[in-house]
Formats: sequence, structure tokens, C-alpha cells
Amino acid sequence: MRHSSAAILATALAMLMAAPVRAATAISTEAFLGRYFGVNLHLSNCCGGRYEDTERVIADIRYIGARRLRDWATARRGVFERWQQVARETSTGFSASIPSSSPKDQRIALGVIRQWLAEAPGLITTIEGGNEPDMPYAVALGATLEDTAKLQHEVYAAGKGAGVLVAQMSVGFGWKPPLYEGNYKSFGKPPADLGNAHVYLQHHMTPSALLSRAGELAAYSVNGKPISVTEFGAFKTLRLPTTTINAFMHIAPFAAAVLKQDSLYVYALYDDLSGVSGFFNEDGKPRDFAHYWHHTAQLLSDTAGKELPARDVPVTFSSDQLPKSAAKRANHLVMHKSDKSVWAAVFFEHLTTAANHEEVITFSEVQPHITIIDARDARILARHTKLRAVTLSLPPNQLLFVVASRTQYAEQSDQPKNDERRSDKKKIENQFGVGAGEGQ
Repeated sequence: MRHSSAAILATALAMLMAAPVRAATAISTEAFLGRYFGVNLHLSNCCGGRYEDTERVIADIRYIGARRLRDWATARRGVFERWQQVARETSTGFSASIPSSSPKDQRIALGVIRQWLAEAPGLITTIEGGNEPDMPYAVALGATLEDTAKLQHEVYAAGKGAGVLVAQMSVGFGWKPPLYEGNYKSFGKPPADLGNAHVYLQHHMTPSALLSRAGELAAYSVNGKPISVTEFGAFKTLRLPTTTINAFMHIAPFAAAVLKQDSLYVYALYDDLSGVSGFFNEDGKPRDFAHYWHHTAQLLSDTAGKELPARDVPVTFSSDQLPKSAAKRANHLVMHKSDKSVWAAVFFEHLTTAANHEEVITFSEVQPHITIIDARDARILARHTKLRAVTLSLPPNQLLFVVASRTQYAEQSDQPKNDERRSDKKKIENQFGVGAGEGQ
């Protein structure tokens, strides 16, 4: 006997609504932004002078909504002052890394970090060990994993003395069969508060899969402590459609949060010689994922919620009933704001063309207002009133916000003055599900 997809969905919805609604731990939207909206900079002015205009750098950081910054400490004249200006005018702090360099220059950089920690408390919130000393450039200068691991003990002492977190040294080489573990397990376990993972998109893995694998590897050297993804990016040679790359760069912070990783920094603000795609290209124009970040940061911003603690929210998702290995399974991150509204980020990752995924979201009680928002551009896609459950027809690689609120959500009127930063991309209209469970 055949059953229509609508009948199957209705049956699933009835079962979900009959079952008790479990509580999800919701972090504040500000806590999410503060931990996962990070970006790498090069204020020592690499990259063809793209970082030379400090005011432009500040404006671009503000545009994408970044709340965390990462850069390499250097004794080059004027860099300290630029770090201070950028931090002050963006209300952020820096993760300071030991650059990929010779053993001598690594130690000079640590001396610089010690000096800056003493002279500008609060400027640096985290310090990192050596950056990829196993890569050919550093190796040619005499760097080794063994020496950088030895230096990590001094890095850790410096951080503890200043009261800041210390991230592990990072690696970037050694990807060999059969395990393809890189050099994550090749330098022992020198002291650190956080593991350190560098993750770059691959054509055969989704962001969640990549972050999970890298997180497992980076956890080895810190005995399972939390992981900071200090570099997440996409090489220009990546064999994926541009639309998919932009979507994955948007999804990545949410995927890291779902995995309970400590933090994430995209590499980088601008294109550089590494061949990685920055938020802004060689001509200074923003890529689509820069716009996506901008709108998402605007949507989630909550000035009154900066100190808001996590709280339990009684809500369930139909994907939670599926095995984690299911081919079509949505991920979700529950957040909340100071106005008592609940914000659920829902996304379904897929490498190829796929049909929409039907996701049912069920609250413990009827919600006065439920609004469905496209996180990429802040468009309101649907409004519902007096519902306990809502069904989404979720397109692959498109992140949606499901907002449950006491009063009707007001559409954002954000139109930045620098409107030329918006691309002329054609907006793709998608079909979205209607509400379900009226008055339940």
C-alpha cells in the first residue's frame, strides 16, 4: 500500500507533537557571534598592501560582523599601534600567534607577545604556539615540530602569567595514507588550554564532517580539551560550485558551534598569496559569503544580551529522531535573545544537488509568533501565529532562522551606506513549508 509524502509527514508530525518535548540548551546570540564570528588579519601589511589602509580594514571587519581577530605578532614598526586601533574601533580582541618562521624569529615573536601583554592588557585574549612549523616555508628556515613543541612550554608560561588562554601550536603538513592524520599526532602533548585546528574546504566533505574530523585530530595533543579552529577557509582551486563554497563559508560557524568547538576564525579578510579566498577579493569587492555574514550578524546582534547566560528551551527537531549517519539530516543550533525570543538556526549540508529536506520543529507550547528568515539576506520567508509546530521545506546548504517570539518580528531595514559592497547576485527563490499544528 502506497502512502503520499504528505501523509507520511503528517504522521511524523502527529508523533512528534504527541511525544514529550525535550529541552535544548540555548546560548545567547551574542555568545555565538563572540565565539564563532572570527577572522584572520595580516596587519603587518602583507598581501600586496591590502591591509595598508587601517580605516578600510576596520570598516570591512565591521561589515562582516566579526567579533574575534587573529594575527601574527611581529616586531615590525607600527604594527602594535595598528592592532590597538583595530581592536579599539571594532570592540574586539586578538588571538596572537607565533608566525611560521625560523626558530629564532619564533622566539622573537614570543618576546613581542610578552611585551604587548604587559603594555596593553585586554588587547590579546589568546596566544598560540608556532603556526605550521611543518610547512615547507618554515622547514626551509630551520623550523621543526620538535623545536616548536619545546617553545610551546614557554608560550604556555607566558599566557598563564598574563591570565590569557593558550592555544596549541598548529600543523599543516603530513597528510599521508592510510590514516591521513597530518602531523597532529607528531609533536607530543606540550601544554595548552585549547587544541588548534586548521580546516580548509574539500570537494568531498561538508563543513560539519571536516570540522568534526579536524577537531578529533586536534584534540589529541590537548587530551580532549576544547578546540579552536584558528583557520577555516577555501582555496580558489577548490572543485566545488561557487554557490556551494559561499554557502559552506556561511554555515561553518554554526557547524562549529553544533560540534561544541571553542571558536572559529575564517582565513582571511582579504585574498593573499596563499591562494585562499578571503571575504574580499583582490579588487576589494566582497564575496557573497561576506554579505551572508553581514546580514547574519545584523540579525543576531543583541546589545542588551551581551552577558546573557545560556538557558533551556523546550523544543525538538525531527532530525533528532534520525541516525547521525542519515544522508538527509538537518543540523540545528538553538539561541536566544534578551527579549525572550528563541532563534533556531537550521541547515542541511549536501555536496551535490539534493531535494529539500522536510524538518519539523516542535515547541512545548503554542508560540504567539513564529517567523522564518533567510539568514543570507534577512528576508522574511514566512510568518505564522499561534503555532506549536512548524514544518520547513529546507533547501540544501541554505541556513534559515526559525524565530519564536512574543510579539511580531519586525523586518530588518538595514541598508548599509556602502551599498556598492553588495553583489549583483540573482536571488534564488525557494519554496518553504507552511506552518503545522495550529493551536496545538
